[in-house]
Amino acid sequence: MFRLQEAGGEVVRQVEVARPLGAARLVPARYVTESARVLLLVALAAPHAPLALDLLARYDTVCLQRDRNTALMLVLATRNDSAAFEPVRAAVEALAGAHRGAQLDVLEAPLAAPADAADASEDPHELLARAQLAALREALPRLPLDTLVLLGVPHMEFNEEFLNRVRMNTIAGEQWFLPVAFARYAQFAHPRFVDAAGARPQQNTGRFNARHRHVLAFYKADYDAGNLPQPPHPPRPAPPRPSPHSHAHAHACRSALEQWQRTRSSEARGAAEVLAHGPLLTLSAPEPALLLTPQPPPCAALVQEEGQERLACLQRAREGGFAELDLGARHALAKLLLETQAELE
Repeated sequence: MFRLQEAGGEVVRQVEVARPLGAARLVPARYVTESARVLLLVALAAPHAPLALDLLARYDTVCLQRDRNTALMLVLATRNDSAAFEPVRAAVEALAGAHRGAQLDVLEAPLAAPADAADASEDPHELLARAQLAALREALPRLPLDTLVLLGVPHMEFNEEFLNRVRMNTIAGEQWFLPVAFARYAQFAHPRFVDAAGARPQQNTGRFNARHRHVLAFYKADYDAGNLPQPPHPPRPAPPRPSPHSHAHAHACRSALEQWQRTRSSEARGAAEVLAHGPLLTLSAPEPALLLTPQPPPCAALVQEEGQERLACLQRAREGGFAELDLGARHALAKLLLETQAELE
């Protein structure tokens, strides 16, 4: 901006200086496409067998009839209960017979015992995590490095839009995808959960629960890179002139750190922990096209049990703040409670 004095008075003129671009410049960016093939990897423990039949029906509708650029791999995590999966095997055979050329694989892997083998009240999320760990160990060595893996759960519902977002948000060598699923409230399955017209309500039916981290997508090469043991970091030098007590404490801390660094690569870790351990970026966002069906109440396996086992199980769930329990909206639960009390009275 220049102020110039002319005969007619002061004039303000604006001047722009630009340098012509001599050559085109390209910014390097990762190439992603919606045509990538997605391998849906689902781990099943014995309690998940009934849910697997519904998953196969949804896979038939969404993938085999619409999005054919997918593959399904079921890993049966067994522990002397292989007979519980016979309906699943029969359903997969029927599906393969109806869709010739579809890639439907069924593997079997041993399921590790829980940390507390004497505890019969194992948390269902812990069971799912151990089943997924067994599935990853069994399935990943069979896959090429450029495989796009979608690690799923047996109680998930999805559509083609979700599969396309998996393809676009998972970038080989740069980013893995951690969608936040919409978890249906357990109250959604209750017969009285209806609106004034008697239909299923469309609001307050669930929530995006970030604690459910069992569904994620990654490339096999990136998972292998994150699963490699990391070299230990050199210990920091001790401060000058330490007192005998502080020197002993620092030595103990360094010894514990070095011991953890030597053993951490052999510890059992979930897929999210392995990928977070690597150098890749993480994209995590609410995903409305990914639904989780209502789950049973905590300690459901001990409903018929009396005594301390079920009480201890409920106390552990309470200490955790029921963070993974998707029960229902407060006002809807209060209304159901008042209706039930009125009937009992």
